[in-house]
Amino acid sequence: MRSELSVKGVKLGTIFTIFSVIASIVIPITISTTYIGVDQTINSLAFPNGFIKRDFNTSEPWVQYSFFIKNYNQATLNLELNLEIHAQYYPTGTEQLIQTKIFDIKSTYPQITPAESLSIINNATQTYFDFQALQDFWNDVNSSKPYQFLMNVKFKGTYLFSLITFEVRISSLNITDYEL
Repeated sequence: MRSELSVKGVKLGTIFTIFSVIASIVIPITISTTYIGVDQTINSLAFPNGFIKRDFNTSEPWVQYSFFIKNYNQATLNLELNLEIHAQYYPTGTEQLIQTKIFDIKSTYPQITPAESLSIINNATQTYFDFQALQDFWNDVNSSKPYQFLMNVKFKGTYLFSLITFEVRISSLNITDYEL
């Protein structure tokens, strides 16, 4: 006599088979739609004209930056932004190129719901500047040689309790001639 396990008259083997068939359909669809949504979200990331304005005057420096992103996914997006600005220059009396970080800000934008857009204009003031590095730059820069302000931006997004992550990096974007 063979014994079989059952729940309310339905054999457990049948329940397992039904569950396996449903899972084999639902899981790939969920994963593919999630990654399509991530791709669309990354592609929606935009910097409008005039996305960065700045004044690196040592008495009251400031930076204004803006960006736009839309969450095309069916899950809530948590977004982190890390923005750095470096001064790259030749000090007076040397031929050695120096690069030093003068600005650093980290911002978090949690709980961007599905189909929600986020448009940010942020004004960052003295708190985010390295005054000593900025002062050294203005004191040491050889004005007869070119200097640059370079921006590094990193966006990190997470979905589904950080199971799915993405990063978008922009490195060494020259913002020297951007609007003052």
